[in-house]
Amino acid sequence: MNLCTRRPVDFGLGSRARQVESHLDLESMNSNRPRDQAMPQPSRLLVEHVEDVSVVTFTESSIVNTQQIDSIREELFHMVDKKACKRMILDMTKVRQLSSAALGVLIPVNENIKKLKGTLVLMGAQPEVLKIFKITRLDKLFVFKDSEKAALKHMKVKKS
Repeated sequence: MNLCTRRPVDFGLGSRARQVESHLDLESMNSNRPRDQAMPQPSRLLVEHVEDVSVVTFTESSIVNTQQIDSIREELFHMVDKKACKRMILDMTKVRQLSSAALGVLIPVNENIKKLKGTLVLMGAQPEVLKIFKITRLDKLFVFKDSEKAALKHMKVKKS
């Protein structure tokens, strides 16, 4: 047997693995998009408006990887800096994990909103997420409310 001969390794998947591999190859060959072009990322934030308040909901439960954080940073800064959004509620109800880098995005967003004489409220933060804010003492920097109703009341908005 020639040891230099390359053979595909089966790992017991047999023809099913080859079918999947063939499908993937055909899919990439049929794509109109250049291979090195990144797929557009879905928004990681859902934005609704109640009067002049932007209610921004995180759509993912774990905000820990660099790509997520960069995307969120870009979206939030666009809202504050480009659209002059100065009254914002960040709905953190779905968030179960939050990295220190994600916290590092929220601090300048809060500062920029304050420069616009606005208000940022963090709403619905889960106990494990609140714990991170308390450990880092950032709980002193942000306003936290349990519900959208309480957050809107803090901003003196009556939801109809």
